[in-house]
Amino acid sequence: MKVYHDNSVRLDGVTDRDWREALDELTDYLRWRLRGKTQRGAHSERELGMPALDYYQEEAVVKLIEGDWKWQDRFSLGKQLERIAADLITKQVQKWEREHPFLTEDGRCKRDDVIPERKPELIEYTDEMEQYSDILDPSTGSGQVRQEELDETYDVVYGLVADDEELTRYVSAIEHCGNFKDLPEHTGWEMKKVYRLMEKLMRRIRRSKLAEGRGKTEDSDEGKKRMRFIDKIYRFEAESKSAEENYRAFGTTREEHQKKMLEFIRKKLEEKKR
Repeated sequence: MKVYHDNSVRLDGVTDRDWREALDELTDYLRWRLRGKTQRGAHSERELGMPALDYYQEEAVVKLIEGDWKWQDRFSLGKQLERIAADLITKQVQKWEREHPFLTEDGRCKRDDVIPERKPELIEYTDEMEQYSDILDPSTGSGQVRQEELDETYDVVYGLVADDEELTRYVSAIEHCGNFKDLPEHTGWEMKKVYRLMEKLMRRIRRSKLAEGRGKTEDSDEGKKRMRFIDKIYRFEAESKSAEENYRAFGTTREEHQKKMLEFIRKKLEEKKR
């Protein structure tokens, strides 16, 4: 007999922002897992009845809301949805292989000497595997830069945004946050606004001498600290671009897809309460 779990108490505490962040994590995972495999084969729209991104996200959300998956506090919401999606993908591949024994997961003909890879029933993830996107921490390169230039880095960045109260607050948030996804919570702004301000900040930086000075290092601790600050801004920009690119890889935009998914989630939560 199948056991269902009551996750309602935990789900009541999940905000729209939590869902958005979780959807970002799940989209990142799905892009990595389904790369090149959604046009035909097991994960195609023809096979699933809808685009792969919609199918696996909706199915994962439903399983969490309906209690097919027991809420586990040791995982973030996004990681729980990833694990559910991993299980869904595994079962979808197994179903495809039973029905199409001579085709690979992405719909190609198998060679006779190739034994189909069997995926585990549920993929385990470690902390080291949390990121699947192509985000790379920018390199500071090599070379020297005059100490006075380094000393000016903070002043120049804040000077670039001195006429804009929101951008000044934004730069301060970058200075204090560990990663791009922390910015909404730190500032109280919606992610859409955080993205917009990042673009605005980068336009100003690229018109300044800071953009020309990247790729230089300094031996002093103070110099290194200042150079890390500007590299951190570039890293945050890379993270923001990666999130948007993950959605574009599935032929949609972050804003459009998340709006649709939030409506779907609210509907399922209401149905569950009835």
